[in-house]
Amino acid sequence: MNKKFIAIPAIALAAGLGLAACGSQSASHAAAPAVTHSAAAAPTTAAPKPAPKPTVNYGQQYLTDVAAANTAIKAVNVDPTVPFTSAVYVTAGNDMVAVSQTLLGQTWPANAQADIHTLATDGMKVQVDIHTGDVAAFNADEETFGSQAQVVRADLGLPANGN
Repeated sequence: MNKKFIAIPAIALAAGLGLAACGSQSASHAAAPAVTHSAAAAPTTAAPKPAPKPTVNYGQQYLTDVAAANTAIKAVNVDPTVPFTSAVYVTAGNDMVAVSQTLLGQTWPANAQADIHTLATDGMKVQVDIHTGDVAAFNADEETFGSQAQVVRADLGLPANGN
């Protein structure tokens, strides 16, 4: 009987140690991540701020956009004897359309948006005049384009010269 008595406490002791080991394992397992996660979650620095949007120089953007058309129009105006159907006029008309599309595809300040749209529309009219061979309409539309360009230049804070 003595042997059974010793065996039962040994089994109970082994079972108790097993439970204690499980209990202390899960206790230490639960405690370790809490400490680790708490330390990791605490921010040490403030979140970075998004970079500010770069300031757009709308006047320079406009001057860059219209440079090719200005060159083409100057080439047309150099020699009044150049036939209206010549390559110089066709190039000028194509450049006016390209500039108009560029202007319409960009962002502009609120005070210039309507005037930019009008200028682009006027530029496209010049191209149509060239392709249809309407010299009178071309002269009128080129003058309107030049006047509207001055309005846009004022909107963008540029001096009133050039297109």
